[in-house]
Formats: sequence, C-alpha cells, structure tokens
Amino acid sequence: MKKRFINGNIYTIDASLPKARSLFVDQDRLSYVGDNTEVNDRQTFDLEDLTVIPGMIDAHTHFTDYALQESWVQLRDLTDFDHVLHAIRKFVEQAAPEEWIVGGRWDKNLWQDSVVPHREHLDAISLVHPIALSSKDGHSMWVNSKTLEIIGYTTETPTPSGGEICRDPDTGEPTGLLKEEAILPVFDNTPTPNLSQRSRAVLQGAKNVHALGLTGLHCCESPETFRLYQSLIAEEKLKLRLYHTIPDHHMEDAVRMGLKTGFGNRWLRIGHVKIFSDGALGSQSARMLSPYEKSPGNHGIGMHTDTELFDLINRSAHADLAVAVHAIGDRANRQVLDAIEHTQQKENKRLRHRIEHAQLLHPDDQDRLAKLGVVASMQPVHLAADVKNIITHWGDDRSRYAFPFKTLLNYGTKLAFGSDAPIETIDPFAGIYAAVARKYKNNPMEQTFCPEEKISVHHAVHAYTAGSAYASGEERVKGSLTVGKLADFIVLDRDIFAIKPEEILETKVVATVIGGEIVYGELKEK
Repeated sequence: MKKRFINGNIYTIDASLPKARSLFVDQDRLSYVGDNTEVNDRQTFDLEDLTVIPGMIDAHTHFTDYALQESWVQLRDLTDFDHVLHAIRKFVEQAAPEEWIVGGRWDKNLWQDSVVPHREHLDAISLVHPIALSSKDGHSMWVNSKTLEIIGYTTETPTPSGGEICRDPDTGEPTGLLKEEAILPVFDNTPTPNLSQRSRAVLQGAKNVHALGLTGLHCCESPETFRLYQSLIAEEKLKLRLYHTIPDHHMEDAVRMGLKTGFGNRWLRIGHVKIFSDGALGSQSARMLSPYEKSPGNHGIGMHTDTELFDLINRSAHADLAVAVHAIGDRANRQVLDAIEHTQQKENKRLRHRIEHAQLLHPDDQDRLAKLGVVASMQPVHLAADVKNIITHWGDDRSRYAFPFKTLLNYGTKLAFGSDAPIETIDPFAGIYAAVARKYKNNPMEQTFCPEEKISVHHAVHAYTAGSAYASGEERVKGSLTVGKLADFIVLDRDIFAIKPEEILETKVVATVIGGEIVYGELKEK
C-alpha cells in the first residue's frame, strides 16, 4: 500500500520538522514527511490545506465500560434531583421484570437541593428491580433495598476494609450509599454483559472515538476484555491501538506468566500494573495531608499502608512490570512518590512508572516526578468538571496546587493526557480546551481556575499525542508524524493552533487515518 497525502497544514509534533505539507505512506508507516513532491506511483489524497495532527491517544480510559454505558441509565450533568429521579423512573418503566438497573454517573455536588442519595428515593421507583447507580467518579454507589438484600448488607454487616457502608445514625441500617471497597459485592452480583453484547459495544465505541480523532487508547480492564480485544483485532474488526493495563489483583498471574510491560504488537500491548492509592475528590475519599475543609478529622481513605504500597510496587518492578498508581490527594501522591523512590533504590531500575490523576501535589513534591522519571497521566476534563469541588473541599490555599500542568512542565515532567471515560467525556478537544483555558464550557462569564497553570495548545496536543506515546514506551513508533513511525493522523476542519481557545470546542474531525487507512470520514482523491 503506497499513499500520498498532499497540500496539508501539517503539524508534526516533531521538533526537528515542526511543519510539513505532505505525508507519504508505505504499508502502515510514514516514509516521507515534508514539502509536496510529485510522484506517479501512489494513490493520492488532497488535504485541501486542512490542518493535520498526529492521531490522539487517550492515556486513561475504561473503554469497554464507556462503550457499554452508552446504553445504560445516564445521569451525568443533571442538576435537578427531580430530573434525576425522572430519568431513573423512565428507564425502569422500559426494563424487563426484575432486570438490573445500572449506570448512573450522578454527581450530588451538582444537585441544587444538596440531596444525599438514599435507598428510599430508589425504593419509591421500584422494589422489584435491583438498582445500582455509580457516582460520576466511580467511588460511590447508590442502591435500593432490593440490591442491599441481594448483596446481604444489613445492620449487622461489618464495614469492609477500605470502604464504607453509609448508615442511619439512629438505627444503623444501610442508607443505600456505598463507598469504595463496599461496592465490590454489587459488582459480584450484577449480571455481566455477554460476549456478543460486549463485542457490539466495543466496535460501536471504536467508531465513536474515531469520529473524535482518537487512534489509540490506554485501557484498564479485565482479562476477559483483553481476550475480547485480541479476538476482535485478530479478526481485523477493531482498528484502535490499545495499551492494556493490568489490575493489581491480577499482578501475580502476570508475573507467573512472565509478562512484562510493552509485550505485544502495534495493535495491542501489555501495559502497567494499575494500583489504587486513595479514593476521589467528589466523595471526599482522596487521601489528604490535612483534613478536608468543613470536614474536621477527614483525611480521606488510603487503600494501602506505606509498606503495603512499597511491596506492591517493588514486586511489580522486580518482574519488569511498570506501575500506574491512582493518586488524587496530596498525601496519596507523596506516598506513591516515596514508594517509587524506595523501589528505584532497591531495584536499581528506571521503569517508566506513572501516577494516574496527580490532581493535588504539595509544593514540596512537584519536582519529584521529573527527578524520578514518573509520568504524570492527567485528565484536564477532571479539572474543568471539579472546580467547584476543588475549592469547596480543599480550600483556596491548597487549590492553588491542583492540576499544576505548567509547573510540572517547567520542572521537565512528561505529561500524558486522557479522559478517564466514562467518568468524563472522551472528547479530546474538551480536554485540550480545559488545559488551555482552565475552564469547562464555553462560558465567557466563568472564572478561570488558577490561570498561572494554563498551558499552550501545542503543549496540550503534545500531551495527547507524543506524551501518551511516551507514557506507554511507544515514542519510537507513534505520537508524532515522523518518518518510520506509524501513519496515524487526523484531519481537522480548523487550525486549532491559530484560533481562540473557546473555538477548540467546536472543532470537527474531517478524517481519521490509522496505519494509512481512512477509518473515519472522507478525503478528496486526486
């Protein structure tokens, strides 16, 4: 396969040749990047002066969950509690008898009436259907009495380690709000979509993300999903480059099999071991050095002692499996950095470890990621959606150190951007806008959050392309439009480097090209 793409406004994200007009593709690789050159042996496409950038790579997704949840109860962005209940009731009315009602993505911080989710709200809708609705951050779940009955939670149930069963202070009965590890029995009892349903969802999800300019994803999912990806890729049905993270409870299986970070091919690779250090901001379970504002004594929830976390990271690193550790609060981020530093001293290895989220970093820790070679895998859309929570729960003083993109770059930290979909929108242009404007939506009246931490469009695009490729150890094969790298690129309807930040949200993808093949849209053939 020999192709030529000419007359483009091409941003390569390669410092040695920042701009180009033409791309040549041989098989699935770039064989030429530069000015227009006349040749006769290639299929030729005219880019018509449209802007081209490397295919974007979302560095943090739960892709199958995203794909499946498109058909579940959707409560995201609802601010009126009556509208929340109406959406649930409408979904239940269309459900089969006794069918599980799942989905959610509710955010009680948005509800105007400051309502606390309770089983009685859901019991009024149905006592027959088990209802289990995850919060937006995935760290809390709202269930009805039927679900509590199925999982066996009563006044006598002990609080699980690392979790919380919210209870009535007078009776001790579960209220229907579960947090962290207390959620796990719900997952154990929820029917799993069958292989056919998951396959259809993944393939449709791939089409959705192609239309948004994504050519690759980093996914944290189950071994069953990994096998599904293998099957769909082998059948040449799935055209996405996937980097599959291993949940920590499967780490020993990976070690016994001799798997190492980076094993795989150009479509599917073994990634990091995913470990949780703390909870989330919205549920006030992110682990903090000082208590939450208006919540004396609450330092959040730590998933591991310092010794336990070090042992996990050290065991993984000893087997040449890098780690990606979820850390949101400043105490959690310090704990992770301490553990990685200790591991590097013991193992004498420089694996490319990552911190997922890195939302709040104490000033004393902000330079440590660069010094330790730790990638900051961050999600600007979280910043945009959580500004109110950041100020409310962390206060003005600490909030100055939240999502410190510019500071981290100044220290030399490698940034990789993603979405954490389905928790936030998977649209990368929303993420770019949030990083550049430090705002969520196109609202001129919205105050910019810590404007000193704004970054340029170039830096934001770099984090979604070359940065994500670096985070997975694939910077030699993708992330920029460079000769020898994979021919993954997207064509846009506007030059996002030359427009006002708010116009970035309106950007449309004209075409998405993966390995030289147009997988979305159309280009004019000459």
